[in-house]
Amino acid sequence: MSGSGDAEKKPRRNAGGAAAGGGLNFQAAVTAITLIYMLRAQPIRWLENLVHDLIVGVEAETGSGGDDIRLALAGGETVEVQVKKGLRATDELWSALLAIADAIDKGSGMFGLLAVCPESSGTIRTGLQRDLIAIGEGRTDGLTPLGNQWVQRLADLNLDPAAICARLRIRTLSALQADRGDVQAARAELNFICAKECVDAAWKTLYGEAGLLIERHGRHDRQSAAAVLKAVPIPLIGELAPAPAPRGGGADPLAGLLAGHVPPPPAPAGDISELARTLLGEAAEADAEHIRKGRFFVGFDSVEAARRLAAQLAEGAYSICLPPVRARLLARCARSLTFKGDAAEVDRLIAASRALAPTNEATIASAFLAAKEDWKAGLQILATLDTALARSAALQIVYNANGLDAALTWINQAALGITDLDSDGAFLLLSCHLDKQDWDAA
Repeated sequence: MSGSGDAEKKPRRNAGGAAAGGGLNFQAAVTAITLIYMLRAQPIRWLENLVHDLIVGVEAETGSGGDDIRLALAGGETVEVQVKKGLRATDELWSALLAIADAIDKGSGMFGLLAVCPESSGTIRTGLQRDLIAIGEGRTDGLTPLGNQWVQRLADLNLDPAAICARLRIRTLSALQADRGDVQAARAELNFICAKECVDAAWKTLYGEAGLLIERHGRHDRQSAAAVLKAVPIPLIGELAPAPAPRGGGADPLAGLLAGHVPPPPAPAGDISELARTLLGEAAEADAEHIRKGRFFVGFDSVEAARRLAAQLAEGAYSICLPPVRARLLARCARSLTFKGDAAEVDRLIAASRALAPTNEATIASAFLAAKEDWKAGLQILATLDTALARSAALQIVYNANGLDAALTWINQAALGITDLDSDGAFLLLSCHLDKQDWDAA
């Protein structure tokens, strides 16, 4: 950990974060943020498109790799984090990056993150960060001087630049007294963990605990971090649901739903208000929207994202959402999986959705599943619905099965226009017209 401080109090490198007083506040704030996202059982999204960074363990001052913070993820991966305040392109930069690179090289399932503050050098925060992405994709053209120097340093140590950078990122975190954007975002997440009037106390408690964690080189999982809040005491909104287990092995989280009954929500520590369930539902809806939009971006794995959300809805943090919300979102997950997922898996999700509540989304997911074998059967299922969502789904099915010309013919025969569709359908129709260079229709 960097920063101004008493150098004589830092007898060895592995005490850097705990001893460097000038950087301690930033490191403690970053550590507190990781604790909050772990408690929320939500991905922190610092390594988005690299790994599903759902944290299940936070360890401070490890003395290896990241040194400052080590994150254990739900999928079994590890993230080594170096936290640097006011970082410049000096030996400190290269020492931090090379320590992470060495950890990545030696460990399978290992990822690295250099967390810097907004006061750090812009050539690191923007230029070198872009370079890491390019190098990780196998490109070395157009790198900044820092990027070229990084490639050379890795080569000098016989480390593969592409392999290292494919698992390494630089992230600017606003966690300073004068620039608190990421702190405020984390504090907002606390609204889903405790009552609104307790948020300030919860942040101060976790921030203080982060400092202690650094001093004692300690570790927290979700249960021990929750115990810190309960000891204050800060009442939690229900008992924290378990983070979803990695896929493969273990009980099917949808088994209870498919057995013909709706399982009760996890036993709460106290009564869970309708407001709390509604707020959780809004968070789940936001995750579903993230999946919907993310599918347009190269490298975004919408299939795995849908599976993770389904697990959260079945028995994770979102299992206490209101049943109609869970039903609708499970059906949206099913629809996301119809294109690349297994048919049996999609069937299970649709059945789970219908066990909770009837929804148009489940009917639409069924239509997409049927259309994989017979597109006309998919349209027949949708014929029972007269909504913009269903009309857009029908257009998508015709397009998927028969192509652009057939989709335009169908839309004309049905006497439909862009105003009859939802945003996804309107986008598809506009794309079809543009591909045909039908500028007037577009």
